[in-house]
Amino acid sequence: MDGIAISIVSVDEVPVPKVDWKDTEATVTKVTTFSARGRASYTVEFTYKVDDRLYQRGVNTFDAYRQGDSMVLRYNPLDPERNDLEERERHKHRLHIFRNGRRDSVVHDLA
Repeated sequence: MDGIAISIVSVDEVPVPKVDWKDTEATVTKVTTFSARGRASYTVEFTYKVDDRLYQRGVNTFDAYRQGDSMVLRYNPLDPERNDLEERERHKHRLHIFRNGRRDSVVHDLA
């Protein structure tokens, strides 16, 4: 008999990048609030600069931010569009299926 288990990956299980990511300051430029089933979620848009180039990115999160907030984030110097805020949120609410003790596939991103 095949056993099936479902696991929600926590933020502690985010893969560690193999390259040394660098710190930079980001500024929140826009926050859009959504509410579903009594719980607020947010689309947070932010900018950060790497080598005089401005990057505009966004993330869906349950964490509250305000326009104008600043934060330190880490970016991949080989691909500066990749940053740890998006990486954390992407992996934070990911649903996996396990069959016979092995991860089979990602079923659905919950965030």
